[in-house]
Amino acid sequence: MYQQWIATYDSEAYTEDVQTMLDLTNQAASEVDEQEREAMKHAFYRSSIYELRFWEMAYTMERWDS
Repeated sequence: MYQQWIATYDSEAYTEDVQTMLDLTNQAASEVDEQEREAMKHAFYRSSIYELRFWEMAYTMERWDS
C-alpha cells in the first residue's frame, strides 16, 4: 500500500502537477509587492519545515504517547 503512495512521487502526472503549481506560484509572486513575496517565502519555509519534521517522525518512529 505505501509503495503505491510513494510511487506517485515518481509519476509523470505528479511531475506535471508540481510544474503547474510552480508556474502558478511564480505568476502570483510576479503580481504582488515585495512585502507579499516575503510572506509567500515565509509560508513556503514554514511548510517545508513541517514536511521535514513529518518525515523525520516517520524515519525515527516517533510516538506520541497519550
